[in-house]
Amino acid sequence: MTQTTAPRSLWQGGAPAPAKHVRRASNSLRQPALMAFFAFEVICLTVLQKFAFPVNLGGAGGPVQVALPLTYAALFVLLFFVKFSVDRQRVVLLTGALIFAFVTIAMVPGTYSTNSVMLMVLIYLPFILYIEVSEATYHKLIKIYLNAMIIFGAIAMLEQVAQLIWSWEVWPNLDYIIPSNFQMEGFVYIQPFQYGSHFMKPNGIFFLEVSYLSQWTAIALALELVYFRRTWRMSFYAVVLLSCLAGTGLLLLLVCAPVLLSRVSKRSLAVVGVVFLVCVITAISINWVQNVQHRFTEVEHYNSSANHRFVVPFEVLANFAQHPESILIGEGPGNGAKEKGDMWWAFTKVAYEYGFIDAIMFTIFLCFVLFKKAPSARIAFLLIIFFNFMGGFIIPVYPFLIWLLGGLFRIRGSTSEKDGPERRRRGSGGGDGGSGSTSGGEKGMRGWLPQLGSTSSGRPGRSSPSAR
Repeated sequence: MTQTTAPRSLWQGGAPAPAKHVRRASNSLRQPALMAFFAFEVICLTVLQKFAFPVNLGGAGGPVQVALPLTYAALFVLLFFVKFSVDRQRVVLLTGALIFAFVTIAMVPGTYSTNSVMLMVLIYLPFILYIEVSEATYHKLIKIYLNAMIIFGAIAMLEQVAQLIWSWEVWPNLDYIIPSNFQMEGFVYIQPFQYGSHFMKPNGIFFLEVSYLSQWTAIALALELVYFRRTWRMSFYAVVLLSCLAGTGLLLLLVCAPVLLSRVSKRSLAVVGVVFLVCVITAISINWVQNVQHRFTEVEHYNSSANHRFVVPFEVLANFAQHPESILIGEGPGNGAKEKGDMWWAFTKVAYEYGFIDAIMFTIFLCFVLFKKAPSARIAFLLIIFFNFMGGFIIPVYPFLIWLLGGLFRIRGSTSEKDGPERRRRGSGGGDGGSGSTSGGEKGMRGWLPQLGSTSSGRPGRSSPSAR
């Protein structure tokens, strides 16, 4: 039989190299490529949050975060090394949501933002993709995010120390470093503890505002609790959350605590108890309650951050639901949340701009992306709560973060949403040398390197017994 060969190798004097050697070389690059891609995405979603570029389509425009084009560029490069899969059910759900969105665009009587439509399509189109990895590789990827948040947490702590010794004005200020045309606007980058205070809340230098740092840190703490449960790291994240003096991250953990702790062993509960004790000691030492007690009643004041986050979105939904046509059509893309400080829930924004049916379709689509064969159903729950009640529907860093941590990677061979520790007890396999298999409802998309994802027999048209 004729052996399939790869192109001649220059370092072998032109002698043909067997295809299986090329496959091994391709597979050996797979994990480093995944690690590099994940690290690059973490940088885009943290360090580059404030960086944007102006876009003006159809007479209306605004800044778009650089995370959007950079993510597409990174995905394009990753195609050369990794086999992507397309989930057909995700495709169907996203197509349905987009159809209802374009129905509103066709029927809306007023003007709409072309930028909003473009962002909606470009942000959520990659959500149909996923990559199968081993559990060991998935944990290595998650640790990249956790390590990054250790760095940003340390920066936030240093900011606190610096303003106690000198002043907050010694902090590097990206408002003065980045040209105004290339900044993401509409966020309170430097925010005082309270009105008239000379002390500012730490923003980790790179985050749009302190609430982003708080939410990103809360997610890191949840990931650590579910997958690794290292006491010192959870304690560190908790201390950073308290020192931020921002409530959104703590509120996210409080709301999700019953789910996050639902499958924790007694030993792990003891670890959580130690972390809680560290939090209590820290809160007492920095007079945390006295510093944040004014936030507990903020929700009652119209111009407060809490009111804009949690009261106004509900009132908008209730008022909009009184119009019968709101079931099918909305006010048009880009016509919501016009007042300064408004931070609508994702569901509120989609319902108001595209109609309730489309909002329900998008919610089902996102739940499907996060929960189907999720590495952890508990993390999927946290991410859907985070996105719907604290995120921005067309602010790229929010949807890309939930996709990166909860929707892009699937554990190879997993048929359920059990968490990492339970899967380890069953035994999940170690390496990540191959690209895995796809189920009947999913369609593979091969990488572009020679023979990547080919059958193990090395013969065209044949597959191994396990593949059959």
